[in-house]
Parts: sequence; C-alpha cells; structure tokens
Amino acid sequence: MQSIILRSQEIQIKKHLKSFPCVTLLGSRQVGKSTLAKKIIAETPNSLYVDLENPRDINKLTDAITFLEANRHRLICIDEVQRLPEIFQIFRSYLDQSNRELTAA
Repeated sequence: MQSIILRSQEIQIKKHLKSFPCVTLLGSRQVGKSTLAKKIIAETPNSLYVDLENPRDINKLTDAITFLEANRHRLICIDEVQRLPEIFQIFRSYLDQSNRELTAA
C-alpha cells in the first residue's frame, strides 16, 4: 500500500515540477521525503542534490544567487532546507525576478 501512495505522490510532484519553478515536499520525519526526492533526481538528467546537513553543500549556498544562476537549467533538490531559513527570502526574490524576465521575453 505504501508503494502505491509513494508512486501517486511521485506522479503529482513530477506534474508540479512541469508547471512551477519551485516545489516543496513537506511531511513528518522519516516518511520518505528525501527518498522520494532522490528517486526523482536520479531519474532527471543533469539534476543536482544538495543536502544542508553536509557542510560542503551549505558552502555551495554561501552566495545563493550565484549558485542558482549557475544551475539555472537544472532541477535542484535542496534537502533539509529548514537548516538555512534565510534562503527562503532569497529563493522568493530570485524566482520572482526570473519569472519577470521570462514574461518580458
């Protein structure tokens, strides 16, 4: 039964990824969010997984705008994003700006 639920969620997430620039997986601890995200990343060419429990990955986001611009055409998964709460403001600003540029083009 759990695999049916996870497959349904995977389909829904992939659908949202086609329509929205940012998709968030929320849920209780240990329910498979990271596992599901890693599965989607593994199936997506040229994607990137960043784990904010890893100091090296945290360093990648020291200049978050540069990181986002350098990876603009990649699917980026940022796991444990709650460990860097100030990043949400940067994401919102970046996504708003990117959306304005797309609309103007």
